[in-house]
Amino acid sequence: MTLSVSAIGAVVGAAIALALDVLLLAVVDAVLDVRPHVALQPSSTTDLVAVGPVQLAWAVVPSAIGAGVVYAVLSRLTARPARAFVVVAAIVFLLFLGGPVSLAIPPFEKAALVALHLASAISIVAAILALARPSR
Repeated sequence: MTLSVSAIGAVVGAAIALALDVLLLAVVDAVLDVRPHVALQPSSTTDLVAVGPVQLAWAVVPSAIGAGVVYAVLSRLTARPARAFVVVAAIVFLLFLGGPVSLAIPPFEKAALVALHLASAISIVAAILALARPSR
């Protein structure tokens, strides 16, 4: 497993995640009339901004890069990097849910943010694992 394959997986995962998140955000807005908000600063609970494509990109791209690096490192350290990667990704996903849950926003907005996190996590992990799978 080379770093380049992991990097390609991260790029593909980020692209899929961004596309899904933008689509999900539009559906949530159109169907439920919910516009999720996030804090401008990590510790702020009052300075909130509506989630849009820029905020999505700022969240998804670094996450995908981090996931690609983690997979590349695990592929050098373990015999079964996919299994270890899924465990690490699940732990990181659960930790990242603290962000939406801790915001002082309505429950529907929190649910929408959790759905965005889940769509991003699944897209990034699936893309990295799919591209890292050895060809037979």
